[in-house]
Amino acid sequence: MVVNTNLESGQKEKQADCSFKSCFIDGIREFEIQDLDEVYEIYCYYVDHSNYNLDLTPESKETFLNSIVSNPDFPFLVAEYDGRIIGYGTAHHYRPKAGYQHTAELTIYFEPSNHHGLSHALADTLTNILRMQNVRQEIGCITASNKPSIAMGLRRGFKEYGRLKDAAIKAGGFCDVVWMSRVIQNGDAQKASDLKDFIPYSVLKSYSGKTLN
Repeated sequence: MVVNTNLESGQKEKQADCSFKSCFIDGIREFEIQDLDEVYEIYCYYVDHSNYNLDLTPESKETFLNSIVSNPDFPFLVAEYDGRIIGYGTAHHYRPKAGYQHTAELTIYFEPSNHHGLSHALADTLTNILRMQNVRQEIGCITASNKPSIAMGLRRGFKEYGRLKDAAIKAGGFCDVVWMSRVIQNGDAQKASDLKDFIPYSVLKSYSGKTLN
């Protein structure tokens, strides 16, 4: 993956730090190891009780944690309300080839209760960071039965670009899969030649000189 590591001057570092701090909306922060049990519980709920997550059985907690810490390219965020973790979100490369470096696929889950307005706050924070990483397009792959997530995507400016019939099987039934996306950098008219190289999250954090926890 091609990355941009060209922030050398003190002035550029100062600007990056200011912008990076402003990405985070109240109630949203980085994952910490002490959050693992609560985040894992949310993940397991959707594996065990829905087809919103297409894992057939939950990953082990160790495997789940490894998937978080082994992804330096993107943030893993949590939503915290009244001292509890009620949701989490992250992103990953849409495809591993370098030509896809400006497109990220989102993953966001909240416990099935009142989100206290933090679902959009988490999505906004994630988008803020992705913009700083020079991601141009966000992708959502959503099972068709997950109407709340589809509705949220539409409210956030996503459009549906495809529906794969019977693309997955869970709990003895077929699942249609909906593909949604939106451009987050300067609109559809932006030239490819204008795009800057993708900046991994771990590198972006080093620019800021800020510990987020």
